[in-house]
Amino acid sequence: MNHYAMYIKLMNRLIPVQVLKVLENWFSICLFHVKWGSVKSYFYELETGVRQGGVLSPFLFGIFIDDLVKLVNKANVGCKMGTNCAAIFLYADDVILLAPSVHALQLLVNICDCELTFLDMAINARKSSRMRFGPRHKSVCADVSVSGFVISWTTSTRYLGVYLESSVKFKCSFAKNKAGFYKAFNSIFGKIEGNASEEVLFALIKSKCLPVLFYGMSSNLSR
Repeated sequence: MNHYAMYIKLMNRLIPVQVLKVLENWFSICLFHVKWGSVKSYFYELETGVRQGGVLSPFLFGIFIDDLVKLVNKANVGCKMGTNCAAIFLYADDVILLAPSVHALQLLVNICDCELTFLDMAINARKSSRMRFGPRHKSVCADVSVSGFVISWTTSTRYLGVYLESSVKFKCSFAKNKAGFYKAFNSIFGKIEGNASEEVLFALIKSKCLPVLFYGMSSNLSR
């Protein structure tokens, strides 16, 4: 996150000059180092980004990236749920764009690319993918590109731990969750064997295994 771009976003929100100066001074003296075991590296100046674990960090990044959501919604070319625009879902720097056509998707990608370039950020085409839902989800579509790189098509992708699969309707896959559940259960049961009571075993399954199985379940149930 470019600090100067962040200062511009804060000024656009009419943040008091005194607060802006405090933040500017604060980031100018921030240092960090890398610890590996008992060895520590030299201290380096924090030239970009926010402090990990800082109380203000989520709010500052939210202000930093908020205009991206506004620009996408203002374009009014993405998908809608009733009268509500559902063209973009964003958590930190993980973004999902929803569009009714390939042309509309390309327009949304161009909007995001333009705003992120202003913020001194870029879309990583290699870590991005396109997925299609609907009766023609297996049809061949035109390319969507960003900064000269084509974004590849995929039939399955992971977003915030939830696996999505291309299908006639919106579909989530929980095969990975099931595999993770059995792996966690077998690991616990293999170590405990018959040395623990059923109460202890069920308590461990509830605390260690079930969260793996149910992760993202609410996303599927709420659709």
